[in-house]
Amino acid sequence: MEGNYYDIDDILAESKVLPCRFLVDAVELGYLDDTEECGDDLKQGIVINLPFFLIKQLYKRRMIDVERPIYYQTRFGESLMVDPKVMNLRAKCEYWYVLGWKLCKLMEAKEIATWMEKSLQSRNEEIIDQSSHYKSGKCDHFKSTLTYIEQKLFDQKHETENYMHRW
Repeated sequence: MEGNYYDIDDILAESKVLPCRFLVDAVELGYLDDTEECGDDLKQGIVINLPFFLIKQLYKRRMIDVERPIYYQTRFGESLMVDPKVMNLRAKCEYWYVLGWKLCKLMEAKEIATWMEKSLQSRNEEIIDQSSHYKSGKCDHFKSTLTYIEQKLFDQKHETENYMHRW
């Protein structure tokens, strides 16, 4: 899951924007600010949204500090752990697990890894159950709440069920 140059889903996951605070003055990088309030240079302390593929490089150079979006903050994680099955993670971020894994790796945020592990374990039970009983219109609402990885699990389980019935 390191990142694949040809994987469209990895490209889409890394295109998600996150708020970042600049730790240094960034000369000639004002074009990165969508609001265009900064002029040509970004001053130390300014917060702007940047795509993850750019965040990686700037964070490694200690130019920015990544501010976690609401769906990776402690309060969200605590509410998610109450009952992960009822949370619509796709509405927060379609690539919640992929981006979370990349953030864990970048920032060493072990609590995000714990949330992802427990959430996927809990939600996987429901995914297996729903995919076993999938009929075209009855599970559409359920499928619309699944993240990218959960959707793949659902589809694979459903295809396996179909294969078993044909066999």
